[in-house]
Amino acid sequence: MRPNFLKPSIGNAIFALAGLLIALMAIVAAINSAMSQRVGNLIGSINQTYVPVYGMLARAHVRSLEQSLALRQASIDTLARGGADLDPFLDAEKTAGAAAEVELAGARAVVAAQARRAEGGEDRVLLGRLDAHIEEMLRGREAYARDRSELLSALRRSDPVAIQAALVRLDAARAVQNERLEQARRESLAFATKAVDETQESGRSVIRLTLLTLAFAVLLGLLMAYIVTRRLVGSVRRLVLATEQVEHGRYDGELAVTSDDEIGRLTRAFNLMLAELRLKEKIRETFGRYLDPKVVSGLLERPDLVGHAGDRRVMTILFVDMRGFTRLSGEVTPTLLITILNRYLTVLTDEVRAFNGIVDKYTGDGVMAFWGPPFVDAADQARLACGAAVAQLARFEAFRHELPDLMGVRHYAPDLGIRIGIATGEVIAGNVGSPVAMNYTVMGEAVNIASRLEGLNKIYGTGVLISDATARMAGPSVRTREIDIVRVQGHAGFLPVFEVLGSASTGQEEALSCYADALLRYRKRDWADAARGFEACLTLRPDDGPAALMLSRCTAFLAEPPPESWDGVFDVGAK
Repeated sequence: MRPNFLKPSIGNAIFALAGLLIALMAIVAAINSAMSQRVGNLIGSINQTYVPVYGMLARAHVRSLEQSLALRQASIDTLARGGADLDPFLDAEKTAGAAAEVELAGARAVVAAQARRAEGGEDRVLLGRLDAHIEEMLRGREAYARDRSELLSALRRSDPVAIQAALVRLDAARAVQNERLEQARRESLAFATKAVDETQESGRSVIRLTLLTLAFAVLLGLLMAYIVTRRLVGSVRRLVLATEQVEHGRYDGELAVTSDDEIGRLTRAFNLMLAELRLKEKIRETFGRYLDPKVVSGLLERPDLVGHAGDRRVMTILFVDMRGFTRLSGEVTPTLLITILNRYLTVLTDEVRAFNGIVDKYTGDGVMAFWGPPFVDAADQARLACGAAVAQLARFEAFRHELPDLMGVRHYAPDLGIRIGIATGEVIAGNVGSPVAMNYTVMGEAVNIASRLEGLNKIYGTGVLISDATARMAGPSVRTREIDIVRVQGHAGFLPVFEVLGSASTGQEEALSCYADALLRYRKRDWADAARGFEACLTLRPDDGPAALMLSRCTAFLAEPPPESWDGVFDVGAK
């Protein structure tokens, strides 16, 4: 297992970059230190060797001139006055000579010490030549001392000829010494100049190396930063684009993993997320064929719906059934019947989903659906359910016109229709079933009432009947009329029943008014006036099933009135 600092990561990459730059700067610092030390050595050589040597040689030259001048003054005095008092001149000459020899000896010692410290062969050669010149000057001092002794002897004898001859020899020796001294000074000056040039060149080299290293470090840093940033930003940009695709519901893309750092691990995690989303979408698509997609979505996105605990909610339930299906099933083949049934159920299901409803189950040729929280707002559920019912009636008419083509019989038109019952009330919503097979459904009195209302359509000859709770919740957004008050099995008390009407047509409003007035008289036991009102309604709407039924009741009550205890409620009994 690799240590953490060897694992690929953005942090390690940045740390490696910083480490490389630090190492580079350390190397530069070491080189600069070495070159600065050389510059320091050269400056030290100039200060401690070349300048002092040049000064010593210059002072030795001055002392030599002072020595020569003292001897010449002594010679002039002797020739002029007979050399009465030579001691001051001779003392000055002796002092100057001794000082010159001290300066020369000191210069040779300094040169010897520098020769021992010198690193380059060229420096040793120059120092050797300088030492040779100084050595020759010291030897020349010995010859000069002999000529000096002869001059001093001539001065004491006051011999002009000997004095002149001795001065000529001393001048010749002095010229040789001066030439040697001048050469030594030139060698020392050349050495000092060379040291200064080397110092300047070393300084310039340090500056050039520093600038070059700085430029290289900047370029390397920029290059590494560009590589790291490009890889990081490029990978993040790919993740952002892929995330935007996911946001729009496209899960088919997959990103290539190009590194083992944090971005690579994030990319692998993103690909795993995409795989899970694709699986979830596949589950949603697959089970959407068996369960309503909204229920599937709720089960996937709201795990609390998966629990076995039920919730009490006010919901709106719709039952729809096909009229004439039993007869149709006996007239066609099983294969054709399945084709017709699938098309029929598709029509009903499309309208339920178009109005945000949930298809609970298919019961042969029937469909049960519901509306309510959390799938739709509580205030909209009744309106949406009634809207879906009206749309189903319209779509079923189009379906009836498709039947000849589906059946392959051009002129066959079976007498089919649909009946719809809708009720609103408190139900229990939850998952029902076994651990291996469950169904999210609703149960309660409202479900039973919706089923009874669907069956009541047979009696009243209507298409859509709804409970009074549904009518109140839907409000004026849905056109309805009260049909009757009934008592159905499974519901305590009476139940006002309303019919959902489609768009208004000519004479419809007048007919509805006649029906409402006749229904009021019917409940007041005014059978004759009620019968005339229902007849008027049928005159305006001959196919009005509720008016025809109520007219038949009035006729029956005229012949045999109900007991005094009659409360105007029609007892339906069993479905």
